[in-house]
Amino acid sequence: MGETIDPTASELKGSILFVCSGNVCRSPIAAALLRGYLEEWPVEVQSAGLIARDGLPVEPKMVKAVQGLGVQTPDLTEFRSQRLTADLLEQADLVVTATRSQRADVVRAAPSTVRTAFTVKEFAALVSDVVAMLERNGEAKPHTVADVVALVPLVRGMRVKSGSPDIMDPMGRSSRTHVRATREIAASVEEIARGLRP
Repeated sequence: MGETIDPTASELKGSILFVCSGNVCRSPIAAALLRGYLEEWPVEVQSAGLIARDGLPVEPKMVKAVQGLGVQTPDLTEFRSQRLTADLLEQADLVVTATRSQRADVVRAAPSTVRTAFTVKEFAALVSDVVAMLERNGEAKPHTVADVVALVPLVRGMRVKSGSPDIMDPMGRSSRTHVRATREIAASVEEIARGLRP
């Protein structure tokens, strides 16, 4: 069963689903980091894998890499992987993938996500642009995930693409590779949290 981090407040502001391949490296770490950065802001955060086997724990090298960041995250020892389903996709206000090819797979599985699915690096950049646009216009940030996502088309054409939008899969690689992937995830997720939280 995948990690569902239930909000403590009564008014839910939205739901976010992180997706990678096996749901043991990138997506559970991204979900845990976002929950840590958002603190008590009431958003449901889940993760799943396109080819995941149900019931596996997080890769220990990723857990160690996250601990090295010094970010307060939920306890990952209870986490168990889950395979991605159409229901999970359709229930999420925002779907965040590790790579472009995974985003394409998500949209094929649930065409309704074409406007709500992004790679983690892509959405981090776009939500930063949304915040900058709102600040220039003297407007307040929206209060729900869906409302923030709805503003993305207003800034999507303004950004010049640079670098790879993908987070490489560290599974089966060195501890150093796991640390590098975790740091990339953390940088993007922190930006996403800053853009979502009022």
